[in-house]
Amino acid sequence: YLHQEYSLYPYRNVLQNLTESIGLKLEPELARTKVEHALKAAGFGENNVNEILEKTSYELSVGERQRVTMAQVLIKEPRIVIFDEPTGTMDLITKNEVANSILTARKETGTTFVIVSHDMEFVRNVCDRAAHMNLGKLTAIGRVDTVLRDVNCGKKPDRDKTPEDKINDLNRYLEMAQECSEHGALADADFYASLAREAASKLNKDISSELEKLSNAYENGISRILVEAENYEAEGQIYEMDVLLDIARRHAAAAGIDISDNLSRFAPAYEKGLAEALNEAEKYEDGGFLGVSYLHIHRAGNYAAKLGRNIDVILRALPWYEKWAMTDVHMKL
Repeated sequence: YLHQEYSLYPYRNVLQNLTESIGLKLEPELARTKVEHALKAAGFGENNVNEILEKTSYELSVGERQRVTMAQVLIKEPRIVIFDEPTGTMDLITKNEVANSILTARKETGTTFVIVSHDMEFVRNVCDRAAHMNLGKLTAIGRVDTVLRDVNCGKKPDRDKTPEDKINDLNRYLEMAQECSEHGALADADFYASLAREAASKLNKDISSELEKLSNAYENGISRILVEAENYEAEGQIYEMDVLLDIARRHAAAAGIDISDNLSRFAPAYEKGLAEALNEAEKYEDGGFLGVSYLHIHRAGNYAAKLGRNIDVILRALPWYEKWAMTDVHMKL
């Protein structure tokens, strides 16, 4: 997480700010190599990296400080980085530097960036997907150009909308749901379909026939998800398979599609996952890692539920469960 009021230790140089200042304890040579890699990922060139390592934050420009702070995050190798108003009150040149550093970091590291910003031009230049919130409510989600267009269409408050405005909103939501479903963005289609249902309810309008038109696109998208789940099953990655099947279930429920027959073929994989989760739980319990053991028991419970089985009954039949339960009680006390 990178707060908008980011800062570096002022009397330490860049190398120190990227290592010991954030608790990174490595051999000097390895630390320097890792720092150089992080700085390059944040957008510094080969020559710039060597030049700034010994500089303090006072000797850096605003854009350079921002990139060093980003390197401070990237050096920890996160999968997701959250930026809170990364541009703030920056001038145009510095904003462009920040945008380039984010794009470079994303390309070099594969990190996902979640950016909270009021600067729509910056969002347009940097992001490939966007979500718009108003008064704590999500109002649009999808590709950036589509979201910005949708936001501009819906600026009028609900209390000021005429019946014609509300009908236009409903039609726009249905169009967006159709467009998203055709592109395979089923989560976005779910979102706009829910907005359409809400708008239709306020107008006392039946839109079941309009939503029915989404079925083919949903079926195609769900089929692709199921194929991907099968690939994970073949690789023995049951957890990843289960995540995808949950997504397929959610989309099927939203579209009123029955996929129970498709899901039944994954039962053997769930049986395997259940056995593996219980074995892992026992292994960590023996080692005294009760918290990790509990996580595997929770996963086992999830798999058991998918099989229509009671995890409590399964656990009580295990020879080590009584010992685990007593340890759990003592930990809570």
